Amino acid sequence: MLQELNGAYSRLPDTFGRWELSRKFVPGEGPANAEIMVIGQAPGANEDDSGRPFVGRAGKLLDSLLKSAGILRKKAYITSVVQFFPYGNRMPTEEEIEACKPFLFNQISIIRPKLVIALGSLASATVCGIGAIKSNHGTVIKKDGVNYFCTLHPAAAVRIKSNMPIIKEDFLKLKPLAKEALSAKKEKVNKNPAS
Repeated sequence: MLQELNGAYSRLPDTFGRWELSRKFVPGEGPANAEIMVIGQAPGANEDDSGRPFVGRAGKLLDSLLKSAGILRKKAYITSVVQFFPYGNRMPTEEEIEACKPFLFNQISIIRPKLVIALGSLASATVCGIGAIKSNHGTVIKKDGVNYFCTLHPAAAVRIKSNMPIIKEDFLKLKPLAKEALSAKKEKVNKNPAS
């Protein structure tokens, strides 16, 4: 199901009137049954080159932050609101975001995570309705049985060093939520042992 969605999403540039994003699709990555989902803004130049999310300096920081919260990257599904690089390394336009949002929400409904980590203002506004992440970081919203955790984007901590202690503290706060989400997975596995 996720493969079909990715296939449709990768063809979006062909159906979009004024496309000012890279035509290279950078799909989400991770287990389709992940209990934890991480959502960023959009791929950067490194991600556009590699075709994988969060591989540059912000990605290395994200890996370290996830580890500090007890999360292995390979156990999380990592994606972006917009999965095409915005040329000029700019914020995606409202039109681009609106074109891509249905795919993100379909990813969430297919994966059905217990915890969604929204990185930065765009992801937090898109999935939680929270803007101004600088004043709302560390916020947890529970809806439809899912914990949504909003924090700064790792790129903001890479660019502005004063953000580093803030994001590190947020990920330490995240640890109990991550543990709860990962234990829900363990319970599912224990209730349905493989044959």
